[in-house]
Amino acid sequence: MKRRLLTVTLALVMTASMIGCGDRPTPKSKDEVKTEEKQEEVKEASEKSDSENENSEEIKSDETEVKSKTPSGAPQLVLYKKNTYEFSEDGEYKELVRGRFNMPLLSDKSAQEYPALAAALEADCKKETAAYDAQITQSVTDAKEWYTETPDAFYGPWETTQDVSVMRCDEKVVSFFLPVYQFMGGAHGIYGNGYVTYDTQTGKVLHLSDVLTSTDNLTSMLHDDLLTQYADDPDMFFDLDGSLANYVDGESYTVENGDDTEYYTGYTWALSSEGIEFYFGPYELAAYAAGAQSVTFKYADHPELFKEEYLPDAGSGNFLEYFGNYTDKYDLNGDGKGDVIQIEFEYNDDYTEKTGANIKVNDKSVKLGGDMDLVNLDDEIPGYYIHLASGKDFVYVLADDFSDYVRYIIYDVTGADLKPVDDIVFSRSVFDYDEDPLAFKEYFLYDPDCMYLATKFDVICSFTAAKAYHVGDDGRPVSDDDIYTVVSQVAYEPITSIKDFECEVIGDDGSTSKSTLNAGETFRLLTTDGETYVDAQISDGRVVRLYYSGTGYEMKINDIPAEELFKELMYAG
Repeated sequence: MKRRLLTVTLALVMTASMIGCGDRPTPKSKDEVKTEEKQEEVKEASEKSDSENENSEEIKSDETEVKSKTPSGAPQLVLYKKNTYEFSEDGEYKELVRGRFNMPLLSDKSAQEYPALAAALEADCKKETAAYDAQITQSVTDAKEWYTETPDAFYGPWETTQDVSVMRCDEKVVSFFLPVYQFMGGAHGIYGNGYVTYDTQTGKVLHLSDVLTSTDNLTSMLHDDLLTQYADDPDMFFDLDGSLANYVDGESYTVENGDDTEYYTGYTWALSSEGIEFYFGPYELAAYAAGAQSVTFKYADHPELFKEEYLPDAGSGNFLEYFGNYTDKYDLNGDGKGDVIQIEFEYNDDYTEKTGANIKVNDKSVKLGGDMDLVNLDDEIPGYYIHLASGKDFVYVLADDFSDYVRYIIYDVTGADLKPVDDIVFSRSVFDYDEDPLAFKEYFLYDPDCMYLATKFDVICSFTAAKAYHVGDDGRPVSDDDIYTVVSQVAYEPITSIKDFECEVIGDDGSTSKSTLNAGETFRLLTTDGETYVDAQISDGRVVRLYYSGTGYEMKINDIPAEELFKELMYAG
């Protein structure tokens, strides 16, 4: 992996394994209550693969202890997240440093199906997390020193962030960019992209030589495309021929040549559903003011360039890409040029506080969120570009709302227009806390045909449950299932009955029977239809169905007040 500068904790009881799009969530039977052991085996396999082997491409399938099941489709990704905040200790409580680290991992189910890929992702996540932690530690030390010596001159908070933009995820390739940003009090921050592409089956990190038939003409192809793209301002480049001559396939390196040092930079690239994209950040080819440049060679336009084994199979033609707060990559109106999509913030007079935000498409602009003010302008408000095979284009903007809710603010940008579509609130899908209290995992957007969105319920306890959606032709999320899978719950652990009561038992084959459960029985919530029942696993592995009516403390389970059946009901606000 090309290494770049990288960089609301709740007491939740985390509960569920992941499911894949197209799969109906199936509660574990008592013969399948070994999931945690298999997860631990995947974790151990990833640890084996890393410390002595710096290059994750050396990971082989047979090095993991979990036998790979027959994959059910493309691997399902989840996001490992870590947030850092550091404040002054002088009573002013001034924010000095802010950090955000994101890295993709596999869901539990996909980790069993693709163990080598799971191990490679886990190993790289650990390495990058360590780099982020080191950078944050240094930033905190330096920021505190600056603030202590000259508090009035401190300009912050300093920031170190890494995000994830999944470009392609299928049974052949998982490829993504890692947008990074760092600000340390200067005139402006610096941004760029990390990158990595894996062979889905082997977990090997792929190089250009693995996916391209030849790199002999790559420099000239990039040169010609860049001059064509920027024909209006060809002088923006420092020395295009000289700059491109210093790019290589693989990691960056230097060569000492007498008193001179020659620098060779690895290409930053990723495979997408359309082709291969090369990215050049600020200062690489041109001045900071010129921004970043990118070149895409499409599979359809350059079939001779790509090795057949890594060409994508025919898909839906839909794709989704994280763009943060700015992109000019996509031609929305068919004029052959990229259109600007931007989330632009407004500030107070001394530029120390955000006061609002607008979304812009070229010269069109509307207030982000319309009449409903955004709750938190300081946290990330990311944008996602969505293209449907029907020819329609949409933007999803995600804005944190009160508590653990997230607003999905949707715009139709087809034809470079800018029309509000909807403003829908979902819950955060946080689960599986790491041993680090600042780290966790959650679902994230990367596939418009398979998005896991979560809803909060108050049934026996407060819990969050998710199900699969796809982007409909009007841009709104459309549900693909009637069943939600529980991903996290806020409860006294474990949920315990205080009274004998009769309930329905669901067999492995879907059959039902009645059984009386004794006081002291424990329950692990699994799934719900969101309206009438919740399924839970009890201590002997059986799955029971609890029918509910009402909500919160007024709720009844099987027509009995819930507070008469369960110990210490707990609901989050």
